[in-house]
Amino acid sequence: MNCQIQLSIVAVLSVCVPAAATIINIPDDYTTIQAGINASYDYDTVLVQPGIYFENLDIQNINITLASLFAITGDEYYIWSTIVDGDYAGSVITIECDSQEKVAVIGFTVQNGSAMSGSGMYCSGSILMIAYNDIRYNYYYSDPLFCDGGGISCLNSSGVIKNNKIRLNIIFAGGWAIGGGIYCNNYSGAIANNIICVNEVKSAFIAAGGGIYCRNSSPLIINNVIYENRARLLFNPFSDTTYGGAIYCEGGSLPTMVNCILFDNYARLGPEIWPSTFSSITYSLVTGGWSGEGNIGGDPSFREPYDHNFHLMAIECGNYLDSPCIDAGDPDIVETLLDCSWGLGTGRSDMGAYGGIDSAIVNIEDENLLTPSSYMSISSFPNPFNGKAIISYNLPTKAEFTISIYNLLGQRVATILKNAGEAGEHSICWEATDYPSGVYFARLEAGGSSKTAKMVLLK
Repeated sequence: MNCQIQLSIVAVLSVCVPAAATIINIPDDYTTIQAGINASYDYDTVLVQPGIYFENLDIQNINITLASLFAITGDEYYIWSTIVDGDYAGSVITIECDSQEKVAVIGFTVQNGSAMSGSGMYCSGSILMIAYNDIRYNYYYSDPLFCDGGGISCLNSSGVIKNNKIRLNIIFAGGWAIGGGIYCNNYSGAIANNIICVNEVKSAFIAAGGGIYCRNSSPLIINNVIYENRARLLFNPFSDTTYGGAIYCEGGSLPTMVNCILFDNYARLGPEIWPSTFSSITYSLVTGGWSGEGNIGGDPSFREPYDHNFHLMAIECGNYLDSPCIDAGDPDIVETLLDCSWGLGTGRSDMGAYGGIDSAIVNIEDENLLTPSSYMSISSFPNPFNGKAIISYNLPTKAEFTISIYNLLGQRVATILKNAGEAGEHSICWEATDYPSGVYFARLEAGGSSKTAKMVLLK
């Protein structure tokens, strides 16, 4: 039902949100995040104000969104100012579900966790949306034989891990240390647009997967930067029992990788990838090169990698050269944003974390604009959504316009509105009951310009 509507917020909520769903505000409603989680019901949102929360969060068998104010503002300030600190007392965030409940964690700094599996985040049995988090400084030392997932451990789960910084996580083990950034075991879904850097696995016996370790998992790994991750031995750095500085795959894993940059990672066997058991690796930069369509080697020319700024150099943006990764990605993936923060080319996607299709919560270019009618924008609510979503859009002038829906690969899956519209704010309800769970993008095109908003469908 694609009926154009203009409704008050109360009417919108009554149409598309379960009647019982509520927003629980922290610390206004509850002083701790865990208390808010404990008080929530299916499809509630726990919305957290800026601050440092020394907690080890536990989410059990519930469909829930846990978010900072970033989720409703798009302001990255709220990511680094809303901190969940595990104080080295276990995983910072634990998600354990029996029936594939849908859990979203959006817009936090997740730090100082310490656990045998998943020091930053441990996830099991869930449909996940882990997005726009800075997962850092998680550390575990284990005398026992095994530890995994310095940043994230995902077991028996699916969903999307997107737009996160997963960095500076370290795990040590007496026997096996695996998955410094992300550990996947029976995980399906997408790992997209993340920066996975300077994570390390160390062991006295075997260390593998400094960036990502896949076991029985075949995710789509798309538009990531995987940089300076390490797999080392504690006592003999020259032993040949360290594998896959960037990525290690085993146990029938056949991931697909496209548009990624793997640079300056280290292990004795497979500094970047070990072994080569991928469904395909295409349109990616791999140190030293890699066989496959569109793959290149060499230096990606990041702007400031020492400061974890992995935007690509571009003369147009004031740098002294153009990165070879600009316009070098999959030609079937066309970027919807073109500026110095995202999408530097004009024809096809860039490699790396700032290429491909981004959610790009809309920014107002002119900070002095005072009235909603003076800029074009698009957004959706609720987000994530289950079945129905309200897409709100603003037209600065009367214009012919189109609203289309794209999937994560940049394929248009629906055109929900094509019309001539008056200036001002409008809304339309998109029913997505026939579409699979995943990340979608609503794109507004009018007058030669376009705006894009991310939509997360969780069924």
